[in-house]
Amino acid sequence: MFGRFGKPSMIAAPRALGFAAVLALCLELAGCADLRQVASLDPGGVDPGSSIARQAVAASRSRPRMPRFADIPKPPSDLLSAPSVKSDVGVLVGERRGLNSRIARMPPAPSDTEQFAARVSRPLLAKDLTPPPPDQAELTNDFAEVTRTGFQPPADPAAADATSSPSQPQARRSGPPRR
Repeated sequence: MFGRFGKPSMIAAPRALGFAAVLALCLELAGCADLRQVASLDPGGVDPGSSIARQAVAASRSRPRMPRFADIPKPPSDLLSAPSVKSDVGVLVGERRGLNSRIARMPPAPSDTEQFAARVSRPLLAKDLTPPPPDQAELTNDFAEVTRTGFQPPADPAAADATSSPSQPQARRSGPPRR
């Protein structure tokens, strides 16, 4: 009579009865509710005491014209083409890579000022040059002239770059790329 499930248990009947009762209660509550009001995302009515209540109600009842694809304006005619933008980006990326490689080759900045001062003053002390006191302007100018002629500035890494990298872009525009 009960097929393959066998004999019904004594607990199954009260469980089924409870389920039926809950289902009936849900259906009855759903019948009392206005489904549009329950599912609406509208925050509710307008407060009649508000100073803009009349304008708010009028705005909510109005039906403005919906935009169409024909309302989208045409693109401007002075835009750059995609290949020219791509070449400008390539130039900028190349310049950034060159700058980063030059920065990487720069010696680290001295962090200990005492060591830096000792290293720079070593050649001066070897030539028996000592800085004059600050109150003697004539000797200070002579000292500056002697030290300027005796020492050469460090080599410019950009000059070495120009001679060693022939893969520079042939045609370059002056100034930043147009937008």
